Amino acid sequence: MRNAAGIFCVALLVRVAYIFLFVAPEHLGAEDQLLYLSMAQSIMTNGFTVTTTERVSGYPLFLSSVFFLFGQGQYGLLGVQAVIDSATCVCVGRLAHVALGRGFLFAGLLAAANLNMVILSAMVLTDSLFLCLFTLFLLFLIRFLHGRKSSDYAWCLSFLVLATAIRSASYYLVPCIMLALVFWSILARTTPKRIGFQFLAGVTIAVVILGPQHLHNWQKHDTLSYVSQGGTHLLGWVVPATYQYSGQGSYQQGQALAHSRLEKAMADDGLSVLPENPFAASRYRSEIARQILKDLGWVNMMKAWTIGAAVNFVTPSAAFAPAVRAMDHPSFYETPGVGVLEKLWNYANNSSGVLYLSILVVGTLTSLVFFLASLVGWWETLRGSVAVRSGWAGYGILIFFTLVIAYFVAVTGPIIGGKYRLPIEPIMTVFVVNAFYRYCRRIKSQGLLDTPERGMRL
Repeated sequence: MRNAAGIFCVALLVRVAYIFLFVAPEHLGAEDQLLYLSMAQSIMTNGFTVTTTERVSGYPLFLSSVFFLFGQGQYGLLGVQAVIDSATCVCVGRLAHVALGRGFLFAGLLAAANLNMVILSAMVLTDSLFLCLFTLFLLFLIRFLHGRKSSDYAWCLSFLVLATAIRSASYYLVPCIMLALVFWSILARTTPKRIGFQFLAGVTIAVVILGPQHLHNWQKHDTLSYVSQGGTHLLGWVVPATYQYSGQGSYQQGQALAHSRLEKAMADDGLSVLPENPFAASRYRSEIARQILKDLGWVNMMKAWTIGAAVNFVTPSAAFAPAVRAMDHPSFYETPGVGVLEKLWNYANNSSGVLYLSILVVGTLTSLVFFLASLVGWWETLRGSVAVRSGWAGYGILIFFTLVIAYFVAVTGPIIGGKYRLPIEPIMTVFVVNAFYRYCRRIKSQGLLDTPERGMRL
């Protein structure tokens, strides 16, 4: 309890200090913050209604609740998010302890100093609240793998679905996790009756929490789709990025290709404008995007996805901070260049500010060290679970952690931004902690292999 309080206080102090030192009112206009504030204001004025089909309403509902309780001042909202993010740091510590049998304080303090978390907790975006719920999902997932308790299963799915109600990125992870847990339970020789009961419980949780959004879309737009953001995302972001990072040309040329293919398709179909139904318009854009990606080929897609993932893992978190972005610097997406290396070189050459470049260099090196340490930790986790022969629980934790990482790498694709690695940073923190403890143990034992008793809990 003392360690938990210490982690929470340190994390809260860091976040409050960041808010007062680096956050200004004009920073709330960046990214999608004004959209979420507008949606929250609409809920407060008109009651709970789905105001846009491109975003889910969970986060605006949270914002309106905070505004109702604490007023509409920005610092009150950011203070609440700072408290939530500080609690997330405690959950990350607990996650490491449940997975490794140790590392609670170390993991919690790493999360407290995580600049990605600090920056995003001070922005009116879904990321901070989503991360809290998602970390709780991971925590109860591990508890379920160890103890196989139905209550842990229910909490695990509940937090995952609640996170999906905040941010739609994890939508397809819900059925993936449910099916993976069924398969794992079969391997763990759980009774068919219990497996069926747990699966039905998971479906019920998903329907109760996500059902209202689906029902609204069915009644208003004749579709069971969750959000209508897919078409814009694929054609406007994924296609240009894939075009560039696969070495076909610049990002701007990829944008021009997407625009020209859209215009040609509309002309061939006799359309002057896209359908009014946002989901029909999204499907139209998505079909064009899929055709372009198909023309580029799987090899180029895999190349772009791999480069995008690699860049995201080492992207400096500080680059997303509004105070840093306010410095004079070129736009990364608008920087010309064929391929990621040429683009990065041109971006560095066009960034004339010494302070800005210094922040990028230090941030990139920090992210690189964290990423490499997490890779070492992943390998040590694999070696540990094999060495101690801990049964299905140990393998299950590693497999599910890897599944979650692979999922977010897949859905993010070649889209660049440090914020996109945020959902997997709790897992990376666990791996870093494991790498640190095993390295210290090797030094202490003068290079001797760990005994099973000294190994991980996995």
